[in-house]
Amino acid sequence: MSKAKKFVSLLLAAVMMFTMLAGCEKTVEDPVETLPTTDPVTVVTDDTTAATDPAVPETTPEPVTEPDVPVTTPPTTVTEPVTTPAPVTTVKDKNDYTVEDMSATMYATDSLNVRSGPSASFDRIGSFKKNEAVTVTGRASTGWYRVIINGGVGYVSNAYLTDVKPSDTPVVTTDDDDDVIIDDGDDDSNVTIDDNPQTPGSSVSYGNWVHDNGWDYMIKQVKEDRFVTVLNQVMEGIQNLETNILVEPVISAAEAESFANLMLPILAVDYCYVKTMGATTYSTNGALKSVTVKYYVNTKEEADQMVAELRSKADKVVKNLKSSWSDYQKIKYINDWLVLNCTCDQSSIGGPAPGKWESNAYGSIVDGRPTCLGYAKGLFYLLNKAGYDVCFAEGIGHEAKHIWVKVKVGSNWYNIDPTWCDPMSPTMLDPNYIDYSYFLVDDDFMARTHKDVFDMTYYREPAANSLKYNWHNVNGYYATSYSEAEKIIKQATKDVVANANGQYAYVSIKFATKELYDQFSANYKKSAYNSKVLEGITSKYTCGDVLANGDGWVRTYRLVKN
Repeated sequence: MSKAKKFVSLLLAAVMMFTMLAGCEKTVEDPVETLPTTDPVTVVTDDTTAATDPAVPETTPEPVTEPDVPVTTPPTTVTEPVTTPAPVTTVKDKNDYTVEDMSATMYATDSLNVRSGPSASFDRIGSFKKNEAVTVTGRASTGWYRVIINGGVGYVSNAYLTDVKPSDTPVVTTDDDDDVIIDDGDDDSNVTIDDNPQTPGSSVSYGNWVHDNGWDYMIKQVKEDRFVTVLNQVMEGIQNLETNILVEPVISAAEAESFANLMLPILAVDYCYVKTMGATTYSTNGALKSVTVKYYVNTKEEADQMVAELRSKADKVVKNLKSSWSDYQKIKYINDWLVLNCTCDQSSIGGPAPGKWESNAYGSIVDGRPTCLGYAKGLFYLLNKAGYDVCFAEGIGHEAKHIWVKVKVGSNWYNIDPTWCDPMSPTMLDPNYIDYSYFLVDDDFMARTHKDVFDMTYYREPAANSLKYNWHNVNGYYATSYSEAEKIIKQATKDVVANANGQYAYVSIKFATKELYDQFSANYKKSAYNSKVLEGITSKYTCGDVLANGDGWVRTYRLVKN
């Protein structure tokens, strides 16, 4: 590849990563304000709203209505690429960092190494015991604290100091499997971070952020310990409602931008009082310096209330699952409940817009007016509470950044896009409509129907290659030949009509290939379906529309009661 082509490729990648994270082409996060700093910084946010007409948000993949409904393609959102600074380097000389004076007494959250300089590359000169009081005299530009030890000066990682006295922070002991082991850079010592402390004065336990936020599976898939270090620091800051969370500069310049775009939006699930998160980087080397956070609340009591409401509502949903149900039935119930509980963004066609809490699980489970991030977080949260391994997947929907989930059913993984299970125009006409085209599908389907599917940089995303529990396959509506398709469309129509009792009913068929989809679609348009199939089965319904999903090779006939 020539240098010019390589540059263009990297430039396009930067543009893609900075497109907005949106559901129904609606921006998910508000812009993040950069907090004042004495060090010039580069700002990276998880919100990249472009100056486009707000009346043209990204829709869920709008089904094409045959024969005379035009399809409007949303405009492409383009943001300027960000120049990536040089990779972060390890400081080994006193001139490579600066220290800002401060005065505080803090406490070691675990056994803590003290080093001669503000990074793990400096020599170890001593240690503090867990809960030991530490006199802090400064904060280095690397994020580490300057401290007094044995009458001299040393430096400790900011990850393991707190300003809360140990007596005020009771620790809830967990199994060893619940602890996250972080290598602090010392060849002969690992530090165990207890991720299950009890927050003082809180009526809701905020301790185990991993379990609280449904990250039980995902934390084990994070590729490197240094990423987990930063995740712990960010989530500890969120538990304490910090607005500027300093982190160890172990996320390099080349990684900082994508970390802000891929990881920050999906961290706070149960901690639904988080509104937006962004990131600042050092101007000198571009390493991630801190995470800026905006909250929906001002006090811990208000945060407790939001979390308690979310947990209560989610627990009620999960309690409705019957032990006699199969995994497929349980997951379908959760997906259906979420879709029917939510109103997708319909502002571009005169319907309701997302609500105040649109970008989190509270917005989908409690308020019911989410964007795609809120849909995904809500489904992720409920599936995890029901005991399933689940992770986030990200990509580009049409022209905007989009997010969905993957869930493990039996020994296989499947994609569910809850936002696109609740499409805009069909839902506007029929609030009870659920598009099962995007329910328990494989990676190939997602690659065809979505403009892009990202390779996740920071955690290992499982492959979804099975169709065993795909909705159409389970119901016998998956055609592998033309003759089979003709039999299926008649049987599916009989099944639907036999159980229909409302104004609308839906007959859907999925095809194994695009060629088969095109052949069947050409011969079974709305009028042909009415005359060849429906009229021979019932006079109570007429086919009003055909919802055509050409990329997904799915064809759905909407029946309207006469």
